[in-house]
Amino acid sequence: MASQNFNFLAEKWEVLDKVAEAAERNVYQDPNTAIMKIRTFAETIAKYITAFEQIQEVGVVNQNERLRKLKNEQIVPFEMINLFHTIRSKGNSAAHNPDYGTEREALTLLQMSFRIAVWFMEVYGDYSFKAPTYTEPAQDTVITETELEQITQSYEDKLSQMERELEIVRAAQVEISSTDKDRRRRVGQRTGSNLQLTERETRVLIDEQLRDAGWEADTEQLRYAYGARPEKGKNRAIAEWPLKKGYADYALFIGLKLVGLVEAKKMSKDIPSDIEQAKQYARLVVRHGDEQVMEPWGDYFVPFLFATNGRPYLKQLEGLKFMTNTC
Repeated sequence: MASQNFNFLAEKWEVLDKVAEAAERNVYQDPNTAIMKIRTFAETIAKYITAFEQIQEVGVVNQNERLRKLKNEQIVPFEMINLFHTIRSKGNSAAHNPDYGTEREALTLLQMSFRIAVWFMEVYGDYSFKAPTYTEPAQDTVITETELEQITQSYEDKLSQMERELEIVRAAQVEISSTDKDRRRRVGQRTGSNLQLTERETRVLIDEQLRDAGWEADTEQLRYAYGARPEKGKNRAIAEWPLKKGYADYALFIGLKLVGLVEAKKMSKDIPSDIEQAKQYARLVVRHGDEQVMEPWGDYFVPFLFATNGRPYLKQLEGLKFMTNTC
């Protein structure tokens, strides 16, 4: 049985199809395992890219180092690098904690990996490729332990042959002209810039960027409704913070002090227009407990407002890093 969403990979890269199938079939029964399989999927694609680009990897190279090189050499656009890094980070968490991962989180990462797969196919597979519509795996899909073991063994057998296959890919690139390589680079940048994420995917990206900037953030777990509150000595981004009317996507706390509100929007949204919504929210702040709300600046009860769709990656967050380090 091929993977539900990724079978377009099977003809050229069967191992990717097999790993994706293992991830899909685990989403509801074992989200932790699904997230680890998604990490393997993204790592395998990154290895293929280095082979296509004739990048030799000497010794043990981890995914973070691999992605840094692909980013620095402008081989993979930052939109896709963000997805790769998010999957890497979440996969590492799942690998180190057997209780880590929810169905919702696994489903979001699976859709991110689908976007990576489509980009990879468009750039390295077929320029005329038309991506299928992504379909969330059915919840009533049941897989027995025997079936799951067979799927796992199938992709592990394929992975064991990877190094030989990667060498074949590298050798084939000798015949590729510089013109063809330039075209591949242009297609990669163009398709990356056209990436459209859902708001749920964007939230996961923003979580990662907030953590990189020094905040505790987890839109799935660190939520007001789940009991998350500001704490002394911690920089927290608490999701779905209630206001007098509505909710802020994230409320930023340095200790007990509310210092900012962040609005998360999907990538297709016009961010400057959403600053107005953030301004409105800044007028609707109300205390719920021990948190400290600053004296208002005119009508606003927070000094920092931010609307983001998760891009560009680090530039937008310099203000957050500065605030974290100086407040």
